[in-house]
Amino acid sequence: MKVYLCRHGDAVHPAVNPDCPLSESGRCQIQEVAENLMKSGGKAARVEHSPKTRARETAEILAGAVAPGVRLEERGDLNPNDPVEGWIIELGHREEDSLLVGHLPFMGDLARSLLGPGCKDLESFSTGSVLCLERVGRTAWKKVWMQRPEA
Repeated sequence: MKVYLCRHGDAVHPAVNPDCPLSESGRCQIQEVAENLMKSGGKAARVEHSPKTRARETAEILAGAVAPGVRLEERGDLNPNDPVEGWIIELGHREEDSLLVGHLPFMGDLARSLLGPGCKDLESFSTGSVLCLERVGRTAWKKVWMQRPEA
């Protein structure tokens, strides 16, 4: 089972729009990521995102590439400061590949909790980045790859 952890794309400043939707550059970032995921054969049976507009919009773009026809699920436990413990348990029981779209620090915290203290590359979990993890057994995870949009 694989899980794709994605940080939403670049969003507009709250002074411009309090909902903070994706900016034009954020849409381009995520479209680039979606194309690369499709080329690499990435697939997801579930797509879940935080309630924030920028996460939903990111999930919609990515779902078109890796989960066509899959209904997106809004989750209230993918917000920036939510605890990760429930997700660790839930992902340990899943059988289907999943795409989670959320925010920092949550995505970094979840990745560190799944991978353990030796994980690397999370300091550069920039907007639009996707980290692919694969479960080994029921509780162990390994990093498969990490993709960041080009600057």
